[in-house]
Amino acid sequence: MSECDQVIQALKKQLKARGVNYQDVAKALDLSEGSVSGFWPMAGA
Repeated sequence: MSECDQVIQALKKQLKARGVNYQDVAKALDLSEGSVSGFWPMAGA
């Protein structure tokens, strides 16, 4: 697994642990949910 994949998985894990979803991230960044989910495709999934 690449270092990038590891970072993405760690970020997803932290978001999930905190109950934060893509919609929450999108709102905080003033982006669409699709844009946010496109930042990290199915890395390691």
